[in-house]
Amino acid sequence: MELYLFEIRKMLITHKGWLILLIGLILKTILLYSIPEITDPRLGISHIQYDNLLQQIHGETTHEKERFIVDSFNYYSDIIRSYDQMLTSYLNEDISDQEWRNFIVVYERANIIILALTIFYDKVGEFAILSESPGLSPPHFFYEYGWSTVFNYNRYPDVIFLFIVAVLAVNMFTYDVTSGTISILNSSKNGCRKLFVKKLFVYTGFIIIVAFISGIHEYFIFSGRFQLDDTIPPIYSLTLFHDLAIQLSVLESLILVSAFRVLGLILFGILCVVLANSTKNAVYSLCLALLLMVASFLLVFLSPLTTILFPLGLLMGTQLLYTPYIIGIPAYFTFSVLSFIVFTVTILLITISKEKE
Repeated sequence: MELYLFEIRKMLITHKGWLILLIGLILKTILLYSIPEITDPRLGISHIQYDNLLQQIHGETTHEKERFIVDSFNYYSDIIRSYDQMLTSYLNEDISDQEWRNFIVVYERANIIILALTIFYDKVGEFAILSESPGLSPPHFFYEYGWSTVFNYNRYPDVIFLFIVAVLAVNMFTYDVTSGTISILNSSKNGCRKLFVKKLFVYTGFIIIVAFISGIHEYFIFSGRFQLDDTIPPIYSLTLFHDLAIQLSVLESLILVSAFRVLGLILFGILCVVLANSTKNAVYSLCLALLLMVASFLLVFLSPLTTILFPLGLLMGTQLLYTPYIIGIPAYFTFSVLSFIVFTVTILLITISKEKE
């Protein structure tokens, strides 16, 4: 236990782990506050009308709500389509100036309301497709753009914390070489292997804590910036996942995505440890870790099935939810986790076996 505590103190104080984490949180805060909310362009001038309509239909969809949307959409569409006819009537003096002015007021209002109605009208079409999937609870009408922004953010690897993980791995696992204590460790009773394993436990525990802090940090900032009050709507209520027929709420889906990102972060950290332990050189190790970060970003543009062959793709997070029907949701997630376990255990066993007793 004393050795574990010694390694923890060394990581936080000697290797400046607390300072690196603090700087990372500050940079992360700046990044999170600079991310714009992803909204529908149609919301621009019709935001008030959108809010008013949402208040009327908020919550689980029903036939009555969908009928109301379709009827309202058709009503205002008819007004807009009648413009040419009303203009002709006015020019032919079939209607008075006052009637024309009254129509223009209604017409301009219809042009604004129809923008908000079109958003919900499209949602009705998405929900109709979902009705073909048996066993799903009804989707919800709710303000979805905050959640869409959060899921889009979680689609990409967390570059700030990847860098923190890489720097700590390099500092922890090359320090004994650069400080000249490696020869003493090789001749000690415990040898390098036991020390390496203990360091790895401390390092992995720190990664999990960092990932937890990062997740809570992100959620509180996004909750303050965006409307994330609705946590129970099914994930397929979001336009982003309108064809994702799995029975998970938006909050449950975010937790699942976060769990995959944590696994990806752990794997990335272990790969950085392997690089640092193999090269015994801080500069080379950090350069290779940066290349690994670039590779993790390139995975975003590949099929999520790459996570089965190379589980670093778990860093993609949200991307794992986009194409679930290739091999089915349960098997898809199961194979991703299993590949992570097999890959991680294999490289660890190879690395540990190379350490001296």
